[in-house]
Amino acid sequence: MRCLAFLILVALGARADARIVISDPPIVEACGSGKTWDDVNKCLVRQGAVTLERALPKAKLVRIVQTEDKRAYDAGIYLYLQRADGSWSVGGMFSGTSYTVLDLVPYTIDNHGGFRLAVGQLVHMNVSLDGVTSMPVILQTQRTLFCAGDTYGCADATTHCDVIYRGKAMWTFRGTLAFEKGLVRDLGDRSRGGMICVPQDRVFLGWPTGPAPKPPSK
Repeated sequence: MRCLAFLILVALGARADARIVISDPPIVEACGSGKTWDDVNKCLVRQGAVTLERALPKAKLVRIVQTEDKRAYDAGIYLYLQRADGSWSVGGMFSGTSYTVLDLVPYTIDNHGGFRLAVGQLVHMNVSLDGVTSMPVILQTQRTLFCAGDTYGCADATTHCDVIYRGKAMWTFRGTLAFEKGLVRDLGDRSRGGMICVPQDRVFLGWPTGPAPKPPSK
């Protein structure tokens, strides 16, 4: 019995000591920062084909396309920011399919300077209304991401959404963004959103508050 009790205590102790490890995205983990932009770029080139999507003072947005089994796939876009000491590090990212970068501008929320990134997507997919049969549709969305610059995560709000079937909008949504303390509100009529075009109306920003350096001017 003593032996059994000892084994139970050991097992419980091991369970208590277990930790959940959440890894960064592979490219962020491999090329999260560098002393110079050349250092970052050399690292990114080892990950895949690099395309400069946008360039602003002290900010660069790059797309990475990787190849596996002779097939190319998009590995996402990554926002790199130049810090006060001249080094560069990731300040935002987005990954998805069939997307286009529409805009990247400096943006300030609660006295913290970051960036607003606009992305458009067009995806072919199938939907089912009865749970048995499916129909091919086109999903068109426009998403606005708010990147605080201190991590790769960005708050994501959908402002445009259309599900197109045979050339006509089956479901649709148009949103207007408004800000509250720590939140962005995605305001709009969701009654025609159907099964897909019904984004959440409150998006947690996660931006630091209080005085902080403003983003670089254009």
